[in-house]
Amino acid sequence: MDLLRVKQLPRQPIIIEEKLLDFTYISDCIGGIIKSIQRFDNVKGNAFDMASGKGTTLLELARIIQDKTGASGKVVIKLERAGEIVQFIADMSKAKELLNYEPEVSIDDGMEKTIQ
Repeated sequence: MDLLRVKQLPRQPIIIEEKLLDFTYISDCIGGIIKSIQRFDNVKGNAFDMASGKGTTLLELARIIQDKTGASGKVVIKLERAGEIVQFIADMSKAKELLNYEPEVSIDDGMEKTIQ
């Protein structure tokens, strides 16, 4: 269910899968891209993970959404689809080392900005 619907329909269920993922706010991604452009001659040919480096379960994310929107619907956990990635936390070591990349927006603050 998208955020707008969660905000508009506070008693609707939030349906999620059991996953642990690395969420990144767009301004952190843009900041990392800008740093890679500024250092292009030194970093060309490299690939970087622009992420938070922290795992958040979809259940935790659903709870944050409920807290931020006042939604009171039940959180329903469904089975993931075969072959889906169920756990991913980015390795940002190269971005930190070569770009001095450091994410600034927490998952909580990012969801607050997204919902506004």
